[in-house]
Amino acid sequence: VVADGTADALRERTGKDSLEEAFVSVIGSEQGLRE
Repeated sequence: VVADGTADALRERTGKDSLEEAFVSVIGSEQGLRE
């Protein structure tokens, strides 16, 4: 587990507008999103 909380809390904490952008910010890489 890298982060926990609601989607709104994660977006607020990272300063990102979308949950996807917040997720990438938290994991520190877009590598996991590529196939």
